[in-house]
Amino acid sequence: KLFNFTKIKTDPLELILTFSVLVIVITAAYLYSYFYDKKRGVAYKTTTREITLGAVALALAFVLSFVKLFSLTNAGSITLASVLPIALFCYVYGFRKSLPVTFIFAVLNFIQKPYVVSPWSVLLDYFIPYLALSLIGLFAVKDAPNETKPLKTHWKFFVGIAVYFGVRYVSHFLSGVLYWNEAYDFMGFNGVQTGFNAVAYSLVYNAVYLIPDTVIAAVAALVVLRSRTINHVLFDFYYKSFDDDSAVSVNPDKDNAKKSFDRSNQVKSDN
Repeated sequence: KLFNFTKIKTDPLELILTFSVLVIVITAAYLYSYFYDKKRGVAYKTTTREITLGAVALALAFVLSFVKLFSLTNAGSITLASVLPIALFCYVYGFRKSLPVTFIFAVLNFIQKPYVVSPWSVLLDYFIPYLALSLIGLFAVKDAPNETKPLKTHWKFFVGIAVYFGVRYVSHFLSGVLYWNEAYDFMGFNGVQTGFNAVAYSLVYNAVYLIPDTVIAAVAALVVLRSRTINHVLFDFYYKSFDDDSAVSVNPDKDNAKKSFDRSNQVKSDN
């Protein structure tokens, strides 16, 4: 049930502090990325369409997160590619613009059916796993689609998916070890497993649902990114995310994007 917070076992003040620290860290990462791009001479504009697409991606991902193909007893489920809309948004708009969207997605997942025994479980089970989707933005699209082999353009997207999976898996694994290992009494974490049993249990338990869930999203991405129409739409969104009115005189990413976009349109018109 939504907004069912009966399984939150930690002090509300600790939760407030945790959320405050998260907001500070995310804001710092956003500002660092902004000034880094500005130093490189790259300026991006935020458009109404971009905000709308972020909202649509969030809505689709949230709805798909309720389509559970399989659920485990102690949380964890296989969904119908629920992370794909957010992943594609991150891929098109890059790391900085992905941060607010992935943070909201983490909050939406948190309110679905939260089970919290300490601030660490908030971080390791909810926010780090879903904020990891923003790392796909580090591999953002920068070239127009290859007309004959569209997927050739997007190999970096799948590298980003692998990075996201690795971060999410490690985060859930650490949460499981801390929770199930009774040798740990760490900020509210207690469990019934001990030593290697806790490690093995967490490794297997999280792999059972995370691997299929990520594979389903990756296969769905293969289908989507094979479409030439989708490819042109995605790149058009990326190209128009640059700020034409910026005072920056040199915009290397946009210059390269324009050349790639013009070549792609020329090939398309010739055909």
